[in-house]
Amino acid sequence: MPIYLVIAYGIFWGLTFVLVFSIWMRQRRLEREIAALEAQLERTPAQEKAAGDAGSDVR
Repeated sequence: MPIYLVIAYGIFWGLTFVLVFSIWMRQRRLEREIAALEAQLERTPAQEKAAGDAGSDVR
């Protein structure tokens, strides 16, 4: 087998690994961001209700 074919396969698999790794890292980052946003949404309604109850006495 010619050496340039071996080199081409090596480059191909190296780039494939880099692409899969970068997609995996982006997915992990997005999952963390989604979890943080979900936690923020869970906290927000309770805070708005407490603020709304305190402000309902004023008319």
